[in-house]
Amino acid sequence: MRITVNGLRAVTPINLKVDPDKWHPVAGRSIGNTRRDEELNARLDTIRLRVMKVYRQLELDGEQITARKVIDKYLGRDDKPVIMLLDIFREHNERCYKLVGKDMALGTVERYETTLKHTIAFISYQYHETDVPVASVDHKFITDFEFWLRTERECANNTTTKYLSYFKSLFKNIYYK
Repeated sequence: MRITVNGLRAVTPINLKVDPDKWHPVAGRSIGNTRRDEELNARLDTIRLRVMKVYRQLELDGEQITARKVIDKYLGRDDKPVIMLLDIFREHNERCYKLVGKDMALGTVERYETTLKHTIAFISYQYHETDVPVASVDHKFITDFEFWLRTERECANNTTTKYLSYFKSLFKNIYYK
């Protein structure tokens, strides 16, 4: 598929096959009249409609439109990288270490590190993953984490509450930057 916006072109394969003798380059369609040709033309029409919808959405959102951006949106590629929970947690803890003696006690930073270790273990236990996107941290995640702390880690009530408060303060720092 070739898309041109303001004279700039972007190309991506769509993996459809057509007999070269039946291809009409100006129309961008197969000129055959077999069922296969009709299905191919129907797929091409669907792709064109989806591309037009992406283009219109970019237009409505007021974004700068480029051929590459249209293709990326069509293919489901997002410009924004996925922010992972443990990456944010580690970055937060590194900043805290720099504040030791200035604005934070070493014991507090060590409790953040312990909370991070518990979070890593929980993610591995619950999701069988090494990390999860920040966007996936919801009420269920937190209640499951609390349950895991109480049952698997056998933490007492006050300890569980403390770990959850450290976890919560991490999110305050994420969303209020």
